[in-house]
Amino acid sequence: MVPGTKFRPPVEMPVTEEHPCRPRDMYASSKRMQEILTETYFHHYEVPTTVLRVTAVVGPHGAGGGKMWREFAEQMQQGKQVQLPMFSAEELSHFVDLRDVTAMHIVAGDHPQAVGQIFNCCAAHADRRTL
Repeated sequence: MVPGTKFRPPVEMPVTEEHPCRPRDMYASSKRMQEILTETYFHHYEVPTTVLRVTAVVGPHGAGGGKMWREFAEQMQQGKQVQLPMFSAEELSHFVDLRDVTAMHIVAGDHPQAVGQIFNCCAAHADRRTL
């Protein structure tokens, strides 16, 4: 598991694809570097690319993302309040279903106007974890 970093609130809400990228740890930095490489291949070599910024993916019955996500899903299904291991109550979490992520990849791959674009792929509404 990647070590957590102290919460830093977004510059504005909602967070759009144009929001400044401010990686705060090695994991986030490596993801941003991948985006830059992708953009470079698109602009320099004309390789058709699309960047999908996928957030916390949860599969059927809460599977995926490690054991804790399944436990959270089971607690939510039972109507219990869930406390995520985050640093601040202001942090929001966007869970997205694995099947929706699959559909996002298919749509992005099939749509010609998606080439060269960046998309945030997350749930429609953020949660403060009182599901």
